[in-house]
Amino acid sequence: MAKPILETFQRVQRLAIDPTELELDPKESPVYWVSNLYQRTLTLLTGITSGGIKTISATNSGALHVAVVSSGLESYSVVSGDAEDTYATADTFTFTQSVNRWDVLIENNEAVISFRNSDTETYGADRPLPVGFHSIDFVADGIKVKNRTALAVALYNITAQW
Repeated sequence: MAKPILETFQRVQRLAIDPTELELDPKESPVYWVSNLYQRTLTLLTGITSGGIKTISATNSGALHVAVVSSGLESYSVVSGDAEDTYATADTFTFTQSVNRWDVLIENNEAVISFRNSDTETYGADRPLPVGFHSIDFVADGIKVKNRTALAVALYNITAQW
């Protein structure tokens, strides 16, 4: 005669965002099975970044904010101006959240941009942009703009999307 399988439950003794810090009783479940019962559960979806563990959020439409580009975009901000020959405060923009897509229109003269790393709060290397429209998928929380050629003032329009 087959030995009956006893149903066991694990209790969460201490809830933590980091799954390696969960304290369960019993520590290991000896048997796993499929059931026809529906249960309500609390599920935390997390990801590990260089800055630690972050919970993954969802958009208002229910899509997960997990792709670094082209999905889950819900909002945007538009800034514009005329650049100076060196990076100036008026041409430096930071955001309270990370931006996933940058649409940059350079209207008349070439410009140079630099993105701000949200983890280190430092700006990266200069990136020259010719006149025209540029759609850049890059996660950063800030951008700054300057003229590529002295006295050739670059008019710009930037749409930051997150």
